[in-house]
Amino acid sequence: TRSGHCEYFATAAALLLRKAGVPSRYITGYAVNERSGNKNVFLVRGRHAHAWTLAHVDGKWQYFDTTPPNWGEIARQEDSVWEAFYDVWDQVIFLFYKWRWGERKDISSYMGLLLVPLILFLVWRIFFGKSPVSIEKKGKGPKKDANLLPGKDSEFYKVMEYLKSEGLGRHSWEPLFQWIERIEKNKNFHISVDKIKKIVSLHYRYRFDPDGITQKEKKSLQFLVQNWVNDYENNLQ
Repeated sequence: TRSGHCEYFATAAALLLRKAGVPSRYITGYAVNERSGNKNVFLVRGRHAHAWTLAHVDGKWQYFDTTPPNWGEIARQEDSVWEAFYDVWDQVIFLFYKWRWGERKDISSYMGLLLVPLILFLVWRIFFGKSPVSIEKKGKGPKKDANLLPGKDSEFYKVMEYLKSEGLGRHSWEPLFQWIERIEKNKNFHISVDKIKKIVSLHYRYRFDPDGITQKEKKSLQFLVQNWVNDYENNLQ
């Protein structure tokens, strides 16, 4: 689809290279290119986390990064307005540890930084802090289950339970479609696997697609599962 983020691009690149006979590796780490005020110091942020590919070409491993090069700029647009405050606070913590573990020379010139986070906090508390009453009001209303991941209520899990009862449960390491292929090869199982494939396709999107599925597609998933369950139960009779 020509869209996604670094994990998608790096994974696709590694698989395509291997398919073409080029040894490849999937690598994760940090792509760091932001300097602090000190030109000899780099800042490493969470948004610098990155994935890329190594390809073995001309006898050595070489970088092969297929993620669009403007990904860093896009990530930077999502910076918090408090990033400067966080930077100062992290610098204070860093300097404290330098002092704590004995690197105390020249540290006194930075002690004034300790006042900066305190002042910023007081300013925020005065102008932006909310009273306990307003927080309590905002918190009213039904709470969502934080543990319920998208698609965890998928109807497909009913199918999995039926198959498990037949001794055809999915192994924890087994991709869904590989599991279905194994069931298809089982001569003792007579229910159409084609229906399961359609169910899995919708389930995959419901479970993993950031955009999810529409209400119409969700009803279609429920219908397909119920139809399959009916076939399964009729077959038992």
